[in-house]
Amino acid sequence: GRDLPFEPRPDRLTLDFSGASGHGVVVGGPQSGKRTVLRDIVSSLALTHTPDEVQIYCVDLGGGSLAATDGLPHVGGVASRSNPDYVRRLLAEVNAVLSEREEFFRTHGIESMAASRPLRSERRGAGAEAGRSGNAGVDVYVCHASTAPRGDPSPRRRPAPSPARPSPARTRSVG
Repeated sequence: GRDLPFEPRPDRLTLDFSGASGHGVVVGGPQSGKRTVLRDIVSSLALTHTPDEVQIYCVDLGGGSLAATDGLPHVGGVASRSNPDYVRRLLAEVNAVLSEREEFFRTHGIESMAASRPLRSERRGAGAEAGRSGNAGVDVYVCHASTAPRGDPSPRRRPAPSPARPSPARTRSVG
């Protein structure tokens, strides 16, 4: 949809992470609301799914505002740049969950997460067979927020024009 700030409407934005391309990227400049969008996505997942269906791990290398989601039962942890050891442990946990899932899927002939979801309720009763923490059929989301270092523009960003010479778009001939 379009952004119509003077015509607020209750349009619903639907994000579908269930397919083979189940990834999302939030991009924006400083103070543009990237972390707000990520917090909204985490909150929406928590409101529409049980912790048995969704696990979320957050790595916030920016301002730390994803810490507000840490109390949700769906959130396995929120690591920040102030604690690099916890960032490593959190990512190791995500890796362990995914490795466990791959083994479980291989052993039980499950080809994908999409094929796994209908079997989720059956596995819930299986308990220990579903893995050490019962998370083999759980959708896992990793939420990563970061800010580009100051003074080190990314190759994807163009530096601002020098104030000493005008931008080509602003020059004009007078004659």
